[in-house]
Amino acid sequence: MVDQMFGVSQLIKIEDKSVVFHAFSLFDRFYKKHYLNTQQKFESDFMLTAFVCLFSSSKNMEVEPLNLKDIKNSLLQRKFTPE
Repeated sequence: MVDQMFGVSQLIKIEDKSVVFHAFSLFDRFYKKHYLNTQQKFESDFMLTAFVCLFSSSKNMEVEPLNLKDIKNSLLQRKFTPE
């Protein structure tokens, strides 16, 4: 997952790698808290959760953060709906 996040960060030209480290920290804390003691399958949500963490991290740490429309259309390739 870390390699994928760094690959995406290069694709969308995030220069500050601390944004990716912060995103992965958010990702790790989310899954540790919500799925630690359950047997629930969550692999299908990995990509969406990773991009939400990357988006949140970008909003908090960058002067010119990522645009949600760009993430939805180009990176997620319109795989997810608002529902």
